[in-house]
Amino acid sequence: MILLLAALLFASQSGPAPKQVVAPPADILSGIVRLPDPASAPTRTSAFLAPLAFERGPQGWSAQTHLALEQRGPLRIALLSPGAADLALEIDGLALHTQLLSAGEDFPGWMLLAGECADAPAGELALHVACRGERTPTECWAVLRGAGTLELECWVDTQELTSDGPVGVAARLAQAPTGTQVDFTRLTLECEGRTADVAFTPGEPWRAAVPAGWSGEVRARVEFGGQLPDGARFVRSTPLTFPLRPRACLFDGRVRIEGAEILIGALPLAPAPRLHVSAELWGRDARDEPIPVCWLSRMLEPRRAGERWEFALELDPAFLAAAQATVPFELRELRVQDPDSEVVYDRLARLAIVDEFPRALAQQAGPHTRANVTGFQPALMLVHGYCSGGSIWPAADFAQPKLEFLDPNANRTHDQFAQLIAARAQAAGLSSFGVVAHSQGGAAALQLLTYYTSGLDFAIGGRRIQSLATPYQGRRSRRWAAFRAA
Repeated sequence: MILLLAALLFASQSGPAPKQVVAPPADILSGIVRLPDPASAPTRTSAFLAPLAFERGPQGWSAQTHLALEQRGPLRIALLSPGAADLALEIDGLALHTQLLSAGEDFPGWMLLAGECADAPAGELALHVACRGERTPTECWAVLRGAGTLELECWVDTQELTSDGPVGVAARLAQAPTGTQVDFTRLTLECEGRTADVAFTPGEPWRAAVPAGWSGEVRARVEFGGQLPDGARFVRSTPLTFPLRPRACLFDGRVRIEGAEILIGALPLAPAPRLHVSAELWGRDARDEPIPVCWLSRMLEPRRAGERWEFALELDPAFLAAAQATVPFELRELRVQDPDSEVVYDRLARLAIVDEFPRALAQQAGPHTRANVTGFQPALMLVHGYCSGGSIWPAADFAQPKLEFLDPNANRTHDQFAQLIAARAQAAGLSSFGVVAHSQGGAAALQLLTYYTSGLDFAIGGRRIQSLATPYQGRRSRRWAAFRAA
């Protein structure tokens, strides 16, 4: 009965209620709940990427660029453009087999003119592109990959992607023979109408700084060129995209205990209706050695405390009792993030807790214990993926009760998508539903189940979420498979 009333309550709310997410000490010790080192997941390529600048001549619109191939062998090339169907491609008389493809959901509305040459010679080659018709050509990028195995790796060097910086891009060459020389580097940046070209500073890795004060979505291109020990020229380049956000807040060093809540103080710097706050709770064992209690994470609205904010994390007493931890307690790896981009606004390695938890707290039963749910009528929600043009599911193949989620041609973050799923269920009066989802729809459903209370918690049956082609660990476009590093 209590669970039924709870479901009816959140079905009438204006939005999904945030959950208190808790992870056990083992996840702290394994490092799984900590943010990874950005260098551990670089963008890696053995291809060359360049924008094409079209000029109008006697024969119409055309563009050209040059590429350096350090090794004879197969050559793959693609022209990425919304107007790729109007383009013709040739490379210094090489025989190219071309085909027109959709660029896939990574680039909605764009096309791919893909070409291959089975045996391209080493050296410098000229790429010529002609545009049919009188219309001004649309934006176009050339992507080329030869037989060489030299790779360019690059990454943004921090998770604190804030406008007040510092933010940099790091890069290095992988699988480079001893004696490889780099004689040209460039970082091209574009953000909200601003542009900049920055050279990398040599080192391991090479580094370039993003100009301070920028805010918005940054489109970057990293380019390295040089010479192999045998004298062959090479060039590699790859795109990077990342957000820069105004810093919303800073931790102010305050923390206090109020019942089962850990209240963390912060200084507000910019409006933020919701934030994502996470921290590890540590105490001491019987030998006075530090011991992890649990990891806490929550989407929340900041509470006003005079001119400051407070972030409330709720401690499940069951974890405090299981750890048998005692004072002094402290928070470690404390961070506050933007829920949509997961940009880190601020982080603290450690924050001591002076207050003690109430003695009765450790003796209470955990408030998040899973119970059997009865009394709900099941429903099924059919969810499409990223930037979908409409429903992709044959509704006749699914039995009633069912509901289609439609948000066509929309670019949403996982958190925005999750809240829209919850809103759709709420508008339909669903207090219990499961999800069948495609692509990003599966990730959004998992975001909803993890961080918010909704009818998805009360789904009946063995599978709350069934997904198809959902990139839970990231993805590479299938259309770009030929250009990824081997």
